[in-house]
Amino acid sequence: MHDTPPWQPLGEQSWIENPQDLRIADNKVADYLLNNNHSIGAAKAKFFEGVGHKREDIESFKETMREHAACNPVASVEKHAFGMKLVVDCFVGMPNGRSYCIRTVWNDHGDGLPPILITAHPIDLA
Repeated sequence: MHDTPPWQPLGEQSWIENPQDLRIADNKVADYLLNNNHSIGAAKAKFFEGVGHKREDIESFKETMREHAACNPVASVEKHAFGMKLVVDCFVGMPNGRSYCIRTVWNDHGDGLPPILITAHPIDLA
């Protein structure tokens, strides 16, 4: 049992440092987030392709994820055995010219390297 919940909303705005340096693995994008055949990633791929991202252009997708982290504060932090999970929520522009509210999740392993993208998905605001 935890003395405090593992998900900690932040009391004041906190931002991911140097978002331009955030790490995003090519295979995370091509094989998961933009893969219509992935058992878990297919719904995410449908959304991201529907707003203009293409599996053939993962650099554009990676740029959007970094922009999302640059334009939105960290919503919550979770400490775990592999470091800290940083959650960033809300709006970012997509290739179709519209803005959408998404969640990106980054992991900071505490190894001196920038955080790495774990997942991304739309947030339903309804």
